[in-house]
Amino acid sequence: MSGLALADCPDISGKWGVQISESIGGEQLAGVGRGTFRDNGTWVLKFYASFEGNQEVIFFRGDYAVDSKCIVDGFFTVDDSDDGEGSEIIGEMASIIIDEDNMFMVVVDEVGFINSNVIAERLSQAEPQPPQIK
Repeated sequence: MSGLALADCPDISGKWGVQISESIGGEQLAGVGRGTFRDNGTWVLKFYASFEGNQEVIFFRGDYAVDSKCIVDGFFTVDDSDDGEGSEIIGEMASIIIDEDNMFMVVVDEVGFINSNVIAERLSQAEPQPPQIK
């Protein structure tokens, strides 16, 4: 997958802040996080969540691609560790690029526990990579 957007869509590579809020079984899930969309088509998000009085740090990792209509499709693995060795949940992510600094995202896992609407705002652009010397 390639994270590089087509000419009509802004490049989403860089750092993003996210806010998630939803109701699960009558309980409110709320959280904030910071993530990176890399220009190689991968993304990672460190997310601080509060649910049923418990606070957790959750990591999303995965791949993404941007289509010609500025829709981002992706896949992710969620775990509860910073080394990628925690319990895993697998799911899908879809986003609509509103403009170069804003996206609406939806993340849904395979069993439907996570079904979150997310507002994402760009924090910084990706740093240009130096040319490769051959």
